[in-house]
Amino acid sequence: MPRAWYSQINKYFIKNKFERRKSEPTLYVKRKGVDILIISLYVDDLKYTGNSGKMMEDFKKDMMETYEMSDFGMLHYFLGIEVLQNDEGFFISQKKYAENILKKFGMHNCKPVATPLMPNEKQKINDGASKADPTLYRSLVGSLLY
Repeated sequence: MPRAWYSQINKYFIKNKFERRKSEPTLYVKRKGVDILIISLYVDDLKYTGNSGKMMEDFKKDMMETYEMSDFGMLHYFLGIEVLQNDEGFFISQKKYAENILKKFGMHNCKPVATPLMPNEKQKINDGASKADPTLYRSLVGSLLY
């Protein structure tokens, strides 16, 4: 089903004069003079932006007529990234994601520090702490890498 959807939506974009980016096959761009419309496709979600309110409104209207689509309004979260939009621009952060990691690993009450180790402290093979759970450690590192 996903392959059929991507094929179908790709045909729609090509028919409507969008260019598919070679470096990012889920990114489509349409230009009319100085106006630009950018579409990002993620599974069955579309995120779009541009510098022309008319192009964006026409696109939204056509998509809602062509496909059974819903408009969820302005983007607030996408793939764990918070998006704050206003007249001055937009700001993205992963504050909520970072807070969830701290809660998941029991560190939400920890105090932040710039350097987690004491300067010039000698490291010991056995410092008296219990051994870390390797599965938990890999999970934590994976969460931080994401």
